Amino acid sequence: MHMKHYYVTDLPRADGYHVIHSDECSRLPLPNTRTYLGVYPFAVNALEQARRFRTAVNGCLHCTPGCYHGILASNRHKEEQTQDDQTPSASAQSA
Repeated sequence: MHMKHYYVTDLPRADGYHVIHSDECSRLPLPNTRTYLGVYPFAVNALEQARRFRTAVNGCLHCTPGCYHGILASNRHKEEQTQDDQTPSASAQSA
């Protein structure tokens, strides 16, 4: 089994997510802008570790595509939450 070293970005992207990268990624951030997560057999293990100290974590589309949520999926979830917030509750409708 091929183990890889994983890192998470220190600063979030514009969408609020920190991103995990393997040490083999062409988009790996500079050493002073990332935190080492450890050596793992699967990217999902690194993602779980990163979520212990980062609230919003996403995989890199290029090196950890199996953990990448995608901006469209994230925006769809936010839209669904907004719609739920705007929908009157059943108790308010019956009052």
